[in-house]
Amino acid sequence: MGLVRIVTSSYIDDVKISEETVAKWQRIVDLMAQTLHVPAGLIMKAKPNHLEVFVSSKTKGNPYKAGERVDPGWDHDLDIELGLKFYFGFPIKWPNGERFGTICVLYNNDNSLSNSSRELMFEFKEIIETDLLVTSQAYENELIKKALIEAKIESENVSQAKSDFLASMSHELRTPLNSIIGFSDVLLTEQFGLLNEKQLKYLSNVSTSGNELLEAINGLLELLKIESGKLQLRIEDVDVSETIQDVKVLLDPLASEKGIILECNVGSDVGSIKADRIKFKEILYDLMNDAIKFASDNGTIRCYATVNESELHITIQYTGVGIPEDELDNIFQPFLKVRKFHVQKYRGTGLRLPIVKKIVELHGGTIWVESEPDKGSTFNFTIPYT
Repeated sequence: MGLVRIVTSSYIDDVKISEETVAKWQRIVDLMAQTLHVPAGLIMKAKPNHLEVFVSSKTKGNPYKAGERVDPGWDHDLDIELGLKFYFGFPIKWPNGERFGTICVLYNNDNSLSNSSRELMFEFKEIIETDLLVTSQAYENELIKKALIEAKIESENVSQAKSDFLASMSHELRTPLNSIIGFSDVLLTEQFGLLNEKQLKYLSNVSTSGNELLEAINGLLELLKIESGKLQLRIEDVDVSETIQDVKVLLDPLASEKGIILECNVGSDVGSIKADRIKFKEILYDLMNDAIKFASDNGTIRCYATVNESELHITIQYTGVGIPEDELDNIFQPFLKVRKFHVQKYRGTGLRLPIVKKIVELHGGTIWVESEPDKGSTFNFTIPYT
């Protein structure tokens, strides 16, 4: 008579082995018992992760003697009581190395196990460890999924609270700021009395700084609106050539102050696109306005519009201040400016290009930049024809 056993001495908390897996093990144990010529196997589920497989032997009285021992940590009291003498087994481990238990054969006489029987036991050990790996991975995936959901909820709550706070503060700031700018501009007209040179200079600084701050606040509100998903595009047919010409007319006076020529070329096959007219014009205005800011005096800014397969491709190119390669990613990130280069001297909020990028992406397009220090930059963006 003999005994076939799987017994666990440690287990990972909360990991549940499915009833289907236990049933599969039971079928294999029965086959194993039949092959090893011992009575039919029996699986007893003592704990969710604690399994014992018995083929009973009632022979008692003989002293315990291990034939081959691979798991010396086993408590052998029961085996001594049963008078089992020969032992052969394999340790079974969880993927993290913790011992799940042992699969073994014990006999009440000095016996030996054939190579084919040992191979059978080893194959069963591998089946169990594979099932434990699958069970452990499923459990870890559930933990990760749960943690991601909780983190997402927490992040959304924090993000919403931040957005609400910033939006509220921005609105609160705009009201007094408009008054500051308005009264400064009124005083600059000298309608209420003449001002000396120093007073005019200070008031001009107040007005300029106020407008810059107002621009930053408006940009922040627009960015928050986009990120919160509250910005809705009003899609309509937009004539590309006409829109580019409108933006050129608006910016020509600013370009002329630096002696810059705005040169716009629209391909003959470029017609209308489906887009938000106002937002599309904002994209063009912001990119050309930045080009004027960073282009060399008395230079040329070129804007091209072409059709590339099913996309409108617009390029705005200028020579002048450029950006190092390791700084290119910063220009599309809110509040991040180029750190290592002399473009720092140019004033701005660092919000317009991130807003432009998000508006382009809302249209289903992409935007990128190519640049070299002291050589200039080329901005490209696409918007699909829909």
